[in-house]
Amino acid sequence: MAKKIDPLNKKVYGAVSAILTVTDVKAAVDYYRKAFGFTNRGIMKGPDGKPIHAELRLRDTTLMLGQRCPRVPAAPRQSAPRP
Repeated sequence: MAKKIDPLNKKVYGAVSAILTVTDVKAAVDYYRKAFGFTNRGIMKGPDGKPIHAELRLRDTTLMLGQRCPRVPAAPRQSAPRP
């Protein structure tokens, strides 16, 4: 019998996974690890070797951090500064 494929990857991702766009993925990873205790799940590097995407875990929560695209205007800053 063929192994059943889980297209939503429920073992890794919960019902809700947040993704934040940041200007510096490495700095954001460091910040969320120190401030909240997230652990690294994985970091994807771009062609230049700099991190462009990261996945962090805290208990059963996944936080994804993505590099902000310079061609897309940034949203206006609200109350908390971005890492």
